[in-house]
Amino acid sequence: MNEVTVVFRSVADIRDFVSIANRQPYAIRLECGNAIFNGKSILSLFCVSLGSPLKLSTQQGVDCSEFLSAIRPYCMEMPLSV
Repeated sequence: MNEVTVVFRSVADIRDFVSIANRQPYAIRLECGNAIFNGKSILSLFCVSLGSPLKLSTQQGVDCSEFLSAIRPYCMEMPLSV
């Protein structure tokens, strides 16, 4: 499983992230505390407080290097494998 921490600072960040996420053929999950959000759902992500760190995860064994490069502006830290 690929994991990275992301933060959205504006509604435009969420809109752009969801646009990028929807181009991926695999599931994208975001977690904040006990809450789990679908990374491809703009309505789901509008429930997240702006500025809150979220743990993003994708399926294990999936090459998501292009996706991680595309979402770099929202990442707090990048995994060592990228």
